[in-house]
Amino acid sequence: MLGKYKSLISFNSFFERQDTRSKVMYANALASIFFRIANIVISFLLIPILIKVLNSYEYGTWLTIASLVSWINYFDIGLGSGLKNKLGESLAKNNKILGREYVSSSYFLMCLISTFLFLFLVFLSGLFDIYSVFNIDVNKIPNLHILFIIVLSSTLINFTTKLLDNVLFALQKTAINNVKLAISQVTILLYLYIISLSNVDNVLIFATLGLTFIPVFFNIIFSIYFYFFKYEYLSPNFKSIKVKHFKSLFSLGINFFLIQIGVLVMFQTQSLILVKVLGPESVTSYNISYKFYTVLYMLLTIIMVPFWSGVLEAYNKEDFRWLKNKIKQLLKLNIILIVIINFVLIYFDKFILEFWLGQKFTVDFELKYSLIVYTILLSFLTIAMNLINGVGKLKVQLILYMGAVVLNIPLSYYLIIKYNISGVVISSILIFIIMNIVLWRQVYLILNKNTYGLWNK
Repeated sequence: MLGKYKSLISFNSFFERQDTRSKVMYANALASIFFRIANIVISFLLIPILIKVLNSYEYGTWLTIASLVSWINYFDIGLGSGLKNKLGESLAKNNKILGREYVSSSYFLMCLISTFLFLFLVFLSGLFDIYSVFNIDVNKIPNLHILFIIVLSSTLINFTTKLLDNVLFALQKTAINNVKLAISQVTILLYLYIISLSNVDNVLIFATLGLTFIPVFFNIIFSIYFYFFKYEYLSPNFKSIKVKHFKSLFSLGINFFLIQIGVLVMFQTQSLILVKVLGPESVTSYNISYKFYTVLYMLLTIIMVPFWSGVLEAYNKEDFRWLKNKIKQLLKLNIILIVIINFVLIYFDKFILEFWLGQKFTVDFELKYSLIVYTILLSFLTIAMNLINGVGKLKVQLILYMGAVVLNIPLSYYLIIKYNISGVVISSILIFIIMNIVLWRQVYLILNKNTYGLWNK
């Protein structure tokens, strides 16, 4: 009992010793971990309810449409990330007028992008047979066009309303985004449960409306609260839209967008290459193994979200001492997590996998240890990239990702033939080694205020 009190006192004393920026960062990290775990649990609960509400064909149709949504979400051209950094910069300098101009200009641009994309994609859908594109039977899903319009319109409305996430990020209120997501997920869960108890016609239409428009609804509710009652000085209006900010928002945003595309292509092509070379069974084995052995990376990404916003403020206030201390702390934390998590994964993996999957699942020795090395390298790379992203010096990272996209596909092909499934992981390991060397060099230059040439762009 005494030990519990001592540990609590120790934690409180550690928290009290931190500066204000660090306290905000740690509080956001802890809250984000709690609500992210809650969101993961809810997402697992959604699957059996969806399967109960929809038949297998309808559920497959929804998954197909949902995959389309995940790709459309990248067409904001990085504007949200551009707003995140530019607003963070203006708030660090206590320039609220400039901050409002960035927010207003971003909302205006996103409305234009969303409207254009909606009209273009609706026009494009009229030129092709949607049923053939998605390989869906018209007799089983007679209202696919309506589903397409619902998903498309909700996604593009969400483009604009989810800009609030980036504003809260710049305000170092990242945990609120996870709270909002949790409320949306719980509401969707209840909505689908009610549908499962009723006998409504066009159940796929009703399910899709809930899955797509409930998040939009809560984005709007949270936006009204924060812009009109909490942060009125950032509330977007027509007077604050400034054409002069369009270039700076887009130039930074496009760099983020191209990096996102690089990440997407590099990570998404792995399964496609495996299918092509080894067949679908290899993808199942790879994906299960990947999810299991990359848990360190999943945990670290949650912790790193508030760090980016802390970097934004510290760098713009030239608090390099804080940046150096936090990088040291994150590296120490990462090493501790590497040791603890990998000890569990190496010695208890068979038991955990069997408990999780409900059946025995064997991972090849080469795949197991290549994924562990892959995750360790990715964890260090994540720390470096979050500091560089927060600072906004993206050119080196952009070049590296473009090179990685070109190199990864042929290298993966060659290594899969030579080393089987683990070949696709080894390809990424070789690329991550190069990226770690280059980006940690840039981190060193940034922390020592010695960036020059390409390192400073």
